[in-house]
Amino acid sequence: MQGMQFYFDPLSPWVYLAFKRIQLLKKLGLSVQFVPVSIFILHSFSPEGTGCVSYEHLMQEIDEMKKEPYPFVVPTKFPFNTVLAQRLCVALENESERQILEDTLIESAWGKGLNLENEDHLKMIVLSLGINAEELWEKAFMLEAKELLKHHSLRALQLGIHELPALRVGDQIIQGKECLVFLDKTLLEYSEFS
Repeated sequence: MQGMQFYFDPLSPWVYLAFKRIQLLKKLGLSVQFVPVSIFILHSFSPEGTGCVSYEHLMQEIDEMKKEPYPFVVPTKFPFNTVLAQRLCVALENESERQILEDTLIESAWGKGLNLENEDHLKMIVLSLGINAEELWEKAFMLEAKELLKHHSLRALQLGIHELPALRVGDQIIQGKECLVFLDKTLLEYSEFS
């Protein structure tokens, strides 16, 4: 299988569940490029009835998600604003550091229950990774980071993405809960050939 692009915002618990499956696929040798997008931009420009669910419905689904075989902790504040977290990702130029930061942010939100809107939590995460926090913070507040996150989000919309998580595999777009089904199937196929 060719590599895939993973469109994500750590606000979504489904992103976390897809991320856990992607970690397994990466261990089996699959190449996955992460693309940070803003769920707020996607929902603002999506056709009515796509991408959004009621808070009550979401909380019911989160109760179901806790049955997944992964650590699952609802963040201390939910929903939370992920714009700064996503800007940190797009502002980080070193690809390997960016991948580690993206992984850590997703894991921190739903695997550990950290509020990614809290700047102290974000600084703690960045510092724990050995990344120059002061420099990255400065870049994250620059217009370039804001515009790049907006560009990724608008590009996702052009591709027809309205729900997260979303995967792009060649010309195919898989989004929302269907990502989990696709990733489970892909995991099964990959594990049979390993």
